[in-house]
Amino acid sequence: MTGLVELAPYLSDDALIDIANRTDITDMKTLIAIAPYLPDEALTELAGKIGTARIDDLIELAPYLTDEALDDITNRLVEAGKASGLIEIAPYLTDESIRKIADYLLHNKDIEGLSKIKDYL
Repeated sequence: MTGLVELAPYLSDDALIDIANRTDITDMKTLIAIAPYLPDEALTELAGKIGTARIDDLIELAPYLTDEALDDITNRLVEAGKASGLIEIAPYLTDESIRKIADYLLHNKDIEGLSKIKDYL
């Protein structure tokens, strides 16, 4: 899939969406490498595929995601009890998502997490 990274700037949005939909989640490095070229629709779907288990991949993908996708991810991670992993992507999150994470951290008495996110509140 390494050739895909070189081709990505020249592919149509439809082709990129198709590639993102067909690419196995285990090949996240390739998908993250082409993220700057993926349309919002493909990025949102990709973020949904990642789910709650792959925080590191979300951190790499965060700069390319829409606010809507980031809010959706925040909601899912808060529900799954994994919102503290989102502290790393706080600069990309909406105010609403930051508040949800802060509420989660406060509820769980995560003072260290709150101190990391306080600058974004």
